Amino acid sequence: MNQTLFKVAATFLIVIIAQTARAQSKKADTSKKAKADSVYKALFNSRGKTLCLELLGAGIYYSINYDMRFARKQNGLGARAGVVYFKSQGEGETFAIPVLINYLIGKHSHYFETGVGALFYYHRNRYDEEFDSYRFESDIIKNPNIDLGDYYIKPNPYGAYLTGSVGYRYQPLKGGISFRLGTNIISKFSGRSVLWPYLSIGYALKNKAKLNNKTK
Repeated sequence: MNQTLFKVAATFLIVIIAQTARAQSKKADTSKKAKADSVYKALFNSRGKTLCLELLGAGIYYSINYDMRFARKQNGLGARAGVVYFKSQGEGETFAIPVLINYLIGKHSHYFETGVGALFYYHRNRYDEEFDSYRFESDIIKNPNIDLGDYYIKPNPYGAYLTGSVGYRYQPLKGGISFRLGTNIISKFSGRSVLWPYLSIGYALKNKAKLNNKTK
């Protein structure tokens, strides 16, 4: 009888210990999950900011850009602005600024992006000058010694293109290497449009998660 009582007591004790260990383990797992969820929410609710180099795209050849969200979160409405400069022998020089309002849909670092804006540019090229033959023929009759240089018309070096974009963006919550791929539509105000792809490599600026005391 004593052996039977001992076995029953031992079995009961083992069950109690097992249940206690299981409850502690479950509590620890729940705590870890709650902390992980809290970290994710804190990171997701911090303003997304990215520096990137875009090949082709809104800058035609390339552009260096800064992108950010308006609200304190990783997705939603935001904007980007960049700079472009290139100079080639015989082709003059070009300075441009792409500016777009964009919107990100998604979470967990993966987003669908769409945007619309304009590319403002300054382009100077001596070969763009046109000769005003009509005025020249009219004036040379009156004065044979006129200066030909006075009859070259310099076009307005300033202009703009409309642009829009759709694509995929990878932007890690904790910061790090970011990646974008998609296509732009670039259009003159006259109505002519061109589809133009883009590939972007950049760096998402790091965000620090601010946790409450219960999840630290």
